[in-house]
Amino acid sequence: MSLMRERERERERAVRHLIIVISYHISKNCQAVAKKIPRVIISDAIFLFYLICYTFPMELDFEIDKITESIENAETGETLDTLVLPVTSADLKEITKKNGWLFNWKLEFANPERQVYKLILEKEPKVIHGLLSLERKEGFILMHLIENSPFNIGKGKKYLGVCGNLTAYGCKLSKEYGFNGVIAFDPKISLIEHYKKTLGAVLINDRRMAIFDKDAQVLLDKYFPETEELA
Repeated sequence: MSLMRERERERERAVRHLIIVISYHISKNCQAVAKKIPRVIISDAIFLFYLICYTFPMELDFEIDKITESIENAETGETLDTLVLPVTSADLKEITKKNGWLFNWKLEFANPERQVYKLILEKEPKVIHGLLSLERKEGFILMHLIENSPFNIGKGKKYLGVCGNLTAYGCKLSKEYGFNGVIAFDPKISLIEHYKKTLGAVLINDRRMAIFDKDAQVLLDKYFPETEELA
């Protein structure tokens, strides 16, 4: 399966990166110490880093609070029209931990292999309701990161359906690329059952889940009904 092959390639790339980082720090900052460390110990350290990468991938813990038709006012139940657009460098000035965002979206934005998107209301285009980081892979879309805006988290959240909307957008892009709506992501173990029930996601190995064509179409029918049915 291409998803599993891609996962192995990701792990290999992570290991190569770690080797480069370790070698750099040893050569630049620890030359005297490095000369006294047997190569086998350095090799064991690299292998340990490999095990860490293999066992503990980036885990997503987003909540699918409700599958709506767009996003829904939590208080009134009103459904509001939304747009999903690429994040700009100007947006990043407001997407900060100081403003309540949990993740470093500047790093996602700076990664040339990823595209970061924002969810906005048509009538309030300057207010970001959620963020999404995607990467095009071989035969599917990988969802690296997803986050609700600070005012859409917890008991006092203003709107429902944000993460469902963004996940559906990932399926929409996947279909546009000819991948039949298939997307994948790495969840926290405690949320695997939640994603099975709310998104129809299935576990394809010990850490990765995927949404395949039929369940992707369910999301598309809700959030992007203009999208043609999958074959």
